[in-house]
Amino acid sequence: MEILANVGQNPEASWHAVALCPAPVPDPAMLKVSKMLVRHPRTLLAAATLTLLTACSKPKPPTITPKSAQVLAVGATGVMLEVAFDVANPNRFPLVVNAVDGRFFLGPGAGAELGKAHAEPASSIPAEGTSTVTSQIAIGWTNLAALTPFMLSPAAVPYRFEGNATVGGESLNVNLPFTLAGELTRAQLINAGLSGLSPPAGR
Repeated sequence: MEILANVGQNPEASWHAVALCPAPVPDPAMLKVSKMLVRHPRTLLAAATLTLLTACSKPKPPTITPKSAQVLAVGATGVMLEVAFDVANPNRFPLVVNAVDGRFFLGPGAGAELGKAHAEPASSIPAEGTSTVTSQIAIGWTNLAALTPFMLSPAAVPYRFEGNATVGGESLNVNLPFTLAGELTRAQLINAGLSGLSPPAGR
């Protein structure tokens, strides 16, 4: 305050005071931003709004497309299936297929439920991409006696696997249902272990 008061009284002192406190050098980057704010305020506002909407947008659910099911083995304890399906990820972050659960039905129409299964493939789905997930699933028999009438058929017997894939990622965890179908031959049904189904010998 004293230097400012001396401006009118002693110009030389005033000049020396200014020299001791030089004006700050403008930052070129800040000048560029300032000019953009003046020339294109609407453009910057739109960009800021778009960024905010993108940051606050909800994750999109992935989609699943069944591809195939192959019987690897049939035995007294159950059936081994290899299932394959595509998972499409529309999000900007990767996803993981953490688990596959399902029920196994045998016979035409609704069929008879013969077993259940659980597998953990841990397959990765890239951001904004699609991957084929292949998983081997061991289905344990829960109703082995229901196989008996199907073993009498000379033709192949249709089966159906009703599965559910658990997919998770950043701020997202969903269950994706799918269905795959195929056939079990009579030979495969016989390999299921007829000795466990046969009645004990006469007493």
